[in-house]
Amino acid sequence: MDNQKLTPNSDLSKDSNPGPRIPGAKNTPVKRIAFMGGNDDFRAARMRCALACEEYNKLGEDAPIEDRVRGWLKITDPNYETNNSDKSPSPVDFSNLYKGGPKNYDSAADVDTPPVTPTAFRAPAPRPTIPYIKTPIHIDYGLRVHIAPTTFINRNCAILDTPVADIVIGERCSIGPGVTIISVGHPVRFEERCEFESGRAGSWGAKVVIGDGVWVGAGVTILPGVTIGPYSTIGAGSVVAKDIPPRCVATGNPATVRYIVDDVKVAATFTETVTTLEDALKAGREEGD
Repeated sequence: MDNQKLTPNSDLSKDSNPGPRIPGAKNTPVKRIAFMGGNDDFRAARMRCALACEEYNKLGEDAPIEDRVRGWLKITDPNYETNNSDKSPSPVDFSNLYKGGPKNYDSAADVDTPPVTPTAFRAPAPRPTIPYIKTPIHIDYGLRVHIAPTTFINRNCAILDTPVADIVIGERCSIGPGVTIISVGHPVRFEERCEFESGRAGSWGAKVVIGDGVWVGAGVTILPGVTIGPYSTIGAGSVVAKDIPPRCVATGNPATVRYIVDDVKVAATFTETVTTLEDALKAGREEGD
């Protein structure tokens, strides 16, 4: 073991089966920014966010929308309570979560919104104020986490963010249960990683972008510096270590593109479709069950 020659990290990242070559796929160097995470101001920022997450996670399933809005904004805005002591946010009912509405700066799409035609015109639906996030959720800093308000995040999401790099999640994304999004890393050498030994920054951050309309399956891990293109699907349990292009399905560890959505000519088929809970409870039963 002692005589073995260690393989450089760059060689370890090479995939012997990279999957199909996808037009538009990126392979740009990851921009890493180092920071002193052990300093008192960073520790205080993490403590503030931890307490805000703890408060948000205490909210009941039937908590008023106003309480959810306040709880979320306390996580992502350290000045929220100071700036809003005499006013409350204007919440919007989550029942309109997946309906249309104008995009905001958090959108990660690379396509234009199609023009509205007279025959397709309808009054715009109310827009949510914050994303719909089931508890519990765990976030380290919250200072550069931008999640579009039309996105849904299921239970037990962990976001290991940093103050030096953004995490952006676009419009109408679905994030499955137990997903981990990581934008922080550390040097592999202990002497460099331990700030108390080296006196140098022992952490670094890299931006993570999840495009509009992405579905991230249960238990997925997304690593620092990754961009997932709009309208792609990441299979459950995958580890996303490299950029994923738009409109594709990627699975595995590391996640690789399995196919392009637009190349699938046959639409999804179902044995039956139900629209009410009563019908759902009868579905799939043999006669006499």
